[in-house]
Amino acid sequence: MWPTKVGSFEPKARRFQNSKGVLRTHSRPKVLRAIRTRLWGHRPHYRISTNKKIKMNIPKQIQDKINQFQGLQNQLQAIVLQKQQLVLQSTDIDNALMALEKIDKERIYEATGPLLIETNKPTSEKKLQENKDVINARIQMLEKQEKKLTEKLKELSTEIQADLQGGGITGG
Repeated sequence: MWPTKVGSFEPKARRFQNSKGVLRTHSRPKVLRAIRTRLWGHRPHYRISTNKKIKMNIPKQIQDKINQFQGLQNQLQAIVLQKQQLVLQSTDIDNALMALEKIDKERIYEATGPLLIETNKPTSEKKLQENKDVINARIQMLEKQEKKLTEKLKELSTEIQADLQGGGITGG
């Protein structure tokens, strides 16, 4: 599609990372630039990257608090995710219990992995209700942990803000 040589010029392969962090090689940036220059009569304008990190002189104590804050945020995300999964399991169990109430037969089949096992209705209802009770207890435990972590995060964020405002942090 593209010539490998333009005159006596053979472009070198360049490596760069795309937006997903995957290393790619691009061997024709100068060729494409030369073609654009011929077509439009000028070099195209390129965007200047503005995502440079600002160097801050932050004391070690505040950096430790920020790291602790980030760790607590990660813990909170994990707890919220676990809680959501348990709530979904609880609703699945509720749906299964409602479906069992509608069934008139005493003998039913219960899926255990890839197998269907024949059981009776009261036994299945009892197992489902026990599972639901266990899941609800775990949900309540996770809610308590979530409340404690949000309180810690609020306290830590106010401490960090106070330290940053009172510490005379300078940017560089």
